[in-house]
Order: sequence, then C-alpha cells, then structure tokens
Amino acid sequence: MDYKTIGEALQVERDRVHIDASFLAEQGFDVPKDPTRDEGIALFNEIAEANGLDPLRDPLGFMALDDNAYSYLQTAYKDKYEDVAEKIDAGLMRGGSYSMRAVLDKRPQVIRKDIGRLLPKDMKYSECRFIKATPEIKEAVDGFVDTRIKITHAHSIRRSVEQDTFTRLQDELKEKGQVLSDHLTGNVKVKNNLSTKTLLENSQNNKAGLEVFAKELKEPTTIEKDEKDAHATARFSTSDKTTAKFLLSNKNYLSEFGFKVEKKSGQVTTSWQSDHVDKCYAKQNDVVNLDLSDMDESQAL
Repeated sequence: MDYKTIGEALQVERDRVHIDASFLAEQGFDVPKDPTRDEGIALFNEIAEANGLDPLRDPLGFMALDDNAYSYLQTAYKDKYEDVAEKIDAGLMRGGSYSMRAVLDKRPQVIRKDIGRLLPKDMKYSECRFIKATPEIKEAVDGFVDTRIKITHAHSIRRSVEQDTFTRLQDELKEKGQVLSDHLTGNVKVKNNLSTKTLLENSQNNKAGLEVFAKELKEPTTIEKDEKDAHATARFSTSDKTTAKFLLSNKNYLSEFGFKVEKKSGQVTTSWQSDHVDKCYAKQNDVVNLDLSDMDESQAL
C-alpha cells in the first residue's frame, strides 16, 4: 500500500470527495455519505495509518481528480503551441518557431501566471487539480489559449500591426479569460435554452417557420465578421410570410437570448452570435492567421 493508491481511491472534486467503495470495503472502512474535502483528508490518513504509513499534513497532492482542469490546461498549451511550431518548421507558416518554443520552454510558469490572473485572490491555481475538465471547461480553455496565440502572433509582427489590433486582441483575451474564470470558479450563469414549446406558442403553432429557423441555427446562411468584433455574426433575411410571422411573433422572446429581429423593406432579418457561429465561421474560411516571424523570447511570454 502507498499514498498514491489511497489517493486514487479518494479523489477530491471542489469541496467534495469521490470514493472508491470497493477499495474502502477491502480496507475494512465504511463508505461515508457525501463526504466533504476535510472528511476525505481525514479518511486518507486513517487508511494510511491502518497500513503502517505516516499520516500526511496535506495529502491533497495524491487526491487529484481524474481528467482535471489542471491537466487539460497543460495539454492544451503544449499541443497548440507545438502544433504551430511544427507548422513553421515544416515551412507551412512564415516566421521562426523559436517564438512558440519560448513559451513551451516555460510552459508551467506561463500557465500559472496566465490562470493566476483569472482566479480570485482566495483561490490558488493548484485548485484546478480538483475541478473536472468538463466539455464546457475544455472549450473555454481552448478559446483562451487560441486567443493567446493570436497575441503572440501580433507581437511577432508588431512593426506592421496597428494599435487597434492589439487592443482588440487584448479585449478578446479578457473576454475569453472571464469565460474561463467563470467556469473554473463555478460562477457560470446558466441560461435556459430556447424552448420549442414557447416558440410555437408565441407563433400560434407555426411549425413551418420553426423548421426554417432551426435549420438556420444549425447551418447559418450568412456569417460575417467585422475586424473590430471579437465574434462572428450569423444573419439571414426572408420575405416568406410564414417564416417572417414566426420570427416577428418571437422577436421579444428571441431578444432574451441575444437574437436581433428587424423588419425593413418587406424583409425580416435575424442576426445573432454564438460559439457555434464562431466555429462555423472558422470552418468556412479555413484561415490560418498566425505569422511568427521576428518574435523574440520576451515577447512570447
């Protein structure tokens, strides 16, 4: 028996503990109901002592959660920066790979500094070991790191980049950082999804209009992005009376979710922004906008 084996059976997630019941049964311990972090730590030391090991003042290092946010952050930075460095070395992108490798060489310190800025003062970066890397958190991490790389790129060609671009990228990083921070701290404000029932009630059971709207949500007809805007905007216009009536009857309801519905010159135009729209925009344009030439190590960090 060793500390690692005990820790793997007592994994901390935020302020609670996941317990391997079969392991505890083998050790002759009862499984506590919904144990807190402190109770899990106490149990860790009880099991350790029962197996001839010294109790630990802070055994949390052995009690990290499987698939945690800390590990995903390390992987995301490593994979994304290495990917760009390899493309440069292969001649697929202009610039010097030393810029990316400067970040990779100091990756633990860089991540600690980046994420430490996002967390409240009373929360340590090491707490990410006890936060599940949910799909939402992984998406937030990816968005943050992708924007960080854009900033690295902008510094690498700083002589030809306008100040407005730096400002826009910093604003984007701040926005992505806030999203990541909200997820890591558990402060995400969950907003209900659009209700099909409500959409139909508002439109007097206009199923034809709903079908068109649902198709546009999945595959937007037009996606554009202003250089000064951090997000792409999806937009579609219609003069079809059935679809127009559906949209206008749901105008107020849709506005609660960030949709803008306008009627002008016999047409109804609907526009919106979302993570899905951003992904569709990136896919349809297939743009690689990283240029890493002239990047020195200090700018990379």
